[in-house]
This record gives sequence, C-alpha cells and structure tokens, in this order.
Amino acid sequence: MKKVSTLLAFSLLLGGLFLATTAQAQVSKGSWMVGGSVNFESEDGESVFQFEPQLGYFLTNKLAVGVNFNIDVEEETQMEFGPFARYYVWKNLFPQVGMLYSKTGEEDSYTEFNVGLGYSLFANDHVAFEPIVNYTSGDGYSRFYLGVGVQAFLGRK
Repeated sequence: MKKVSTLLAFSLLLGGLFLATTAQAQVSKGSWMVGGSVNFESEDGESVFQFEPQLGYFLTNKLAVGVNFNIDVEEETQMEFGPFARYYVWKNLFPQVGMLYSKTGEEDSYTEFNVGLGYSLFANDHVAFEPIVNYTSGDGYSRFYLGVGVQAFLGRK
C-alpha cells in the first residue's frame, strides 16, 4: 500500500508539471513567501492530517530560506518548528529541504529531516498552488507523503 501511495503521489506531481502554465517563478532577491500546505498520510489504518504554515525570504534570485511550522492532528495535537530552504532549479520546479524540532513532554523531544520536490503553479503574479512530494526521516522512522500548498509571493517582480 505504501508503494502504491508513493507512486500515485509521484505521478500526480509529474502530471502537474506537464499541465502547468508557462508562468515562471522569477522570484527575486528581497521577496517574501507566505503561505503553507496541507498534508495527508494514511498507513496501517492510521491517518495523519498536517497543517504546515511557512514564511520565507529570498536571499538571492530563486533561493528562499525561512521557517516552517507543522501542526499534526492525530490522537493529540502536536506542534513542530524549524528552518527550510528552497531553490527554483528549472522553471517553477523546486527542491526543498528542512528540519523540524518538537518537544512533546518535559524530557521528550525529537528532530525530523525532510526533503521534497514541488512545483509552483502560478494562478496570477503573486499566488501559486504547490503540489509537493515529501520524504521525512527522524528518530527511527521514515515516510513519503503528498502535500498541496498555497503561497503568496510578496515583492515579486
């Protein structure tokens, strides 16, 4: 089931790339990126819904760094935060890497590392819809999941 979900997520991302409009990212130094994504994962009858707000700043043309937050809704709500970096490599295609940290109790904490590949589908000059496939690894586990986000690009030229 996990392999089928991964293949489906990857196929959806590739399909989105080919159906995308010709709008280019062309995000310049000094621009801000504000938005986030909604992620869903289901494995062995357990479903996880995640809301992941992001705030990023473009240090150079096409390179953004920032902070993201992750709110997991399972049996109990859990919050994580950490840095991320994104670089537009070809048209609107971007790899993104990041780290999330969470403190779940007085002594319990963990760190996740994630890498993703996404595509910005610009609806207009400042708003983009972003399908993304992510791989996350941390404290004894790893997983693939599909996310869909919306970003507003402020100061985009």
